[in-house]
Amino acid sequence: LFNEFISLGIEDIYCLAVNDVFVLKAWLSSFTNGNLINGIADGNGELTKAMDLEMDYSGNFMGIRCKRFALIASNNVVDTLYVEKKGEFLVSSAEYVLENFFIKL
Repeated sequence: LFNEFISLGIEDIYCLAVNDVFVLKAWLSSFTNGNLINGIADGNGELTKAMDLEMDYSGNFMGIRCKRFALIASNNVVDTLYVEKKGEFLVSSAEYVLENFFIKL
């Protein structure tokens, strides 16, 4: 739904992952048009921790991870933050964000 976001005036789309830049780049390149998405490799989880979005999966040998979320920001200020409940994929989906884009702004 990249073009739908751009048509609403969204300038850039990013994907954050608690992983290294090489893994994130490989993952994005596995998608058709994945090059349109900007990757943010949060290898140490510092941004994730600062945003209070960390999840500890150490019991499953995965370490600290980031909760699934979608964020809309203007001029480096967060306007809207949609955070998923564990195991769900509803409010951070592109479809949900598009449906609710103007409601929250």
